[in-house]
Amino acid sequence: MDELTEARVELARLENQEKQLIEQLYNVRTAVRAQRIKLDELIRRTHAPIDRLPNELLLRIIELSIHASVLAFPSCDVHRHRKLELACVSRHWRDMVLGFPRLWTTIRVSPTWSEPFVKAHVARSCQSPLDIEICAQDVTQSFRASMDILANCAQRWRSFTIRSGPFYGHCVLSVLLERMEHDVFPSLTHVSVRGVPSNSADKFSLFCSERCPHLRI
Repeated sequence: MDELTEARVELARLENQEKQLIEQLYNVRTAVRAQRIKLDELIRRTHAPIDRLPNELLLRIIELSIHASVLAFPSCDVHRHRKLELACVSRHWRDMVLGFPRLWTTIRVSPTWSEPFVKAHVARSCQSPLDIEICAQDVTQSFRASMDILANCAQRWRSFTIRSGPFYGHCVLSVLLERMEHDVFPSLTHVSVRGVPSNSADKFSLFCSERCPHLRI
């Protein structure tokens, strides 16, 4: 076999090897794509470890998270923002947060809480005892509407807190106490009034009556 023939044979061998390698590379790339699709599907179907916890345990963790935030940031509207943050973690967490009545029992009457937001808390809390916080500065339509909503479930009030200060208007107290004048609070066990002028203290005598049989004095 002369040199030219040998060169042609070698070229043919190399071209055939190249073809085989290209086919092998194509097959490998196809397998890689298929494996990636399979892996993505497995990841989508696999819950995070925390989502594999029993619902009661997960809800307890969420509850403690909210409570810890309240302690860490007492001046912030934690109950308004923290629940929304936790509900955005995943669909499962959203279902847990929205469907667990005990997470919706703290209701605040303040400029940042709209009437629909208060109404949503009352509805989602089902028949659980309620902890009411008053942080209003002015007698607005939203304030009156929110108090009307809460007055309709006064039998569920567990605690009642007025967070006052120099900004707190006398008009707010007057309207608030007037709205509550004829309500009955059979479940109320705790009342906290802070920063209210001393000349207004006698107006809270409505809490020291048979209308609050379980109130702790």
